[in-house]
Order: sequence, then C-alpha cells, then structure tokens
Amino acid sequence: MTTHAAYPVLVRSSLSSLLRQSMPDFEVVVVVDGTIGGELADVLAEAATDPRVRVLHPGKVGRGAALNIGLAAARADLIAIQDSDDESHPLRFERQLRAFRDHPTVDLLATDCVYSFNGHDHADWEVPDPPATVVRVDRELLTRNVLVHTSVMARRSLFDRLEGYDATRQRYFDYDLYLRARRIDASLARMAVPLVLLRAHRRQSFAAERGPRRKLQDLYRLQVAHVRHEPPLVRVWYGLGACIRIPVRHARGELRRRRQLRDRNR
Repeated sequence: MTTHAAYPVLVRSSLSSLLRQSMPDFEVVVVVDGTIGGELADVLAEAATDPRVRVLHPGKVGRGAALNIGLAAARADLIAIQDSDDESHPLRFERQLRAFRDHPTVDLLATDCVYSFNGHDHADWEVPDPPATVVRVDRELLTRNVLVHTSVMARRSLFDRLEGYDATRQRYFDYDLYLRARRIDASLARMAVPLVLLRAHRRQSFAAERGPRRKLQDLYRLQVAHVRHEPPLVRVWYGLGACIRIPVRHARGELRRRRQLRDRNR
C-alpha cells in the first residue's frame, strides 16, 4: 500500500479491511510517499501498533518508486496490492490464495470490484462459496486495462522478472506492468467475483490530472508501444478498433470532466 494526500478516514478503513482478513498469516507494508502529518500520521501510528503492519517513510519519491520500495520490503512469495482509499473483502486473501494453489501456472491474479462514490460503503457483501471462475487475460489488454490494480495479487518472481514498476512513468503504472508481463509470456488472470471496494473521490491524484485528451494520448502511446510487436493482423485489428475507441473515449472523458466541474461549482 502506498499513500499520499489521502483522506485519513479512508486510510483507516482501508487498513482495517486488511487486518480483518480471514487468513491471519500476512504482513501489511505501507509506504508513505511524501511527508504527511496531522490525523493521517495518527492513523498510521495506530496501525503500526499491530505487529503485522510496517510503515515506511522514504520521503517524496513518486508513486512508481513508492510501489517498488514496498515490493522490496515485502517478505512473502505472494504480494497483494491495495490502494490506501480502497477496501478488501475479508475473504480476499483466502480466495486469491486458493486460486493460486488451484492454478499454479498463474503469475498475476486480479478480481472484480464494487465501485463506490462515497466514504460510507464498505467491503461487506456476500461472496458465493463455490470457487470463482479464473479467466486468463491476454490480447484484450492491448485495447483496455481489464485488471483492477487495487485487487492484484502476484508472485514475487514476476515482479522480480519485470524489475517492478516503471518509476519514470507519471501515470498508468499498473497498465504498463501488465503489458510488460504479457510481453514475457506471464500468465495473467482475473477472478469473476468482487473482492475489493474501489472508491472514486475528488482527491485522487489521477482523477485530477490534466484533460481527457492528454490522458488518451498517453494511453495510446503505451498501447502502440506494445502493439507494434504483434503480428500484422493484430496491428490492423488494433488500428481499426482505435478509430472507434478514440472518439468515444474522448467524448466520455469530456462529459466526466464537465460533470466534475459542475459538481465543484455547486
């Protein structure tokens, strides 16, 4: 978990959701990206009284570097990611660990999520008892990111092979990681069951970044960098689809931006 300029109340609930996991044998590594005081410092100090929690203060290093510091500090063979404003269902670790045991060739496993647009929802819904379906993710990653980063659990060996996240990037840290993993033939998969609560709020740094046009440019540069290594038919398929996706996504981004501006001015 990395944290920077987050809501203290959300960080507290996020950490609480991890400490309520049904399986007890794990550690929580929190990397503070920057200098954070006040109520958030109190929340982290309180969490650190649990022996399973370690809080690291490397200073302001950036999200990618903070993620890599957390990876280096983690001691387990399986490493889970969770954003500091999201929550994990109490069964998340147990179910993902079971899936890794049932599918030993999988390197990275994400789950479905429940979206929340307020700070009052919690990851407390009913989860079906039968094992969830594990679906391989491959070529669809060339056109969109179908893996929820805050739900990811992956083998340390994969992070080591990829040398972690690209700390030079300003955004799309997770998407870049998945595409690079695909390039080295890693097995990426997702579970068809929601095991994380994904929150959307105004303080999210990515949501506040630039306009939709610049985000789309960065997104397609990343995709094209990987598509160019694909066979000719795949490159044609991608190019034809992009002619439709680009204007649609741009329109959606503009509508979202205008809605956010309207909400702020109320």
